[in-house]
Amino acid sequence: MTDKKTISYWDQDKQLLVTEISGDIEEADVNNWKQGLADCIALIPDNSVFKIWVNLYGFKASNFEVHKLFRSVIPLTLSKFQWRVGYLNLFPEADGLELSSERGIRCVGAAHCHQDETKIRLYQSEYSSPLEHYFTNPVLGYQWIEALPLHQ
Repeated sequence: MTDKKTISYWDQDKQLLVTEISGDIEEADVNNWKQGLADCIALIPDNSVFKIWVNLYGFKASNFEVHKLFRSVIPLTLSKFQWRVGYLNLFPEADGLELSSERGIRCVGAAHCHQDETKIRLYQSEYSSPLEHYFTNPVLGYQWIEALPLHQ
């Protein structure tokens, strides 16, 4: 079993929301991660913009049910802030996902990291944009999102 990590924090100076989950993850871990992410989002000022760093490097669901619970967290969370995650285009059932603007907050950039090189290569080639990229290297991913200018 690998060490678990479920952290989220809000960096006001960079307007960067950071969220990480890794290790051998069970349902309680996903729920804790989801709550920590929600707690950090509550710190983002109304009517502002933010970027997000989603680091899933080392994530391993303990079973399929945990994976199902986990996989909807980021897309559903970001949809509340006018952001549609690019890889949702893989899933026809996500076509109807509505975007909203909770508290007037908007996500304006996203970087995602995961260890599955085949999946990430596909996501980067098919679903990336100038404001959203996919990485297998956490250091490069963080550097990219940190340097991404905030677009109003």
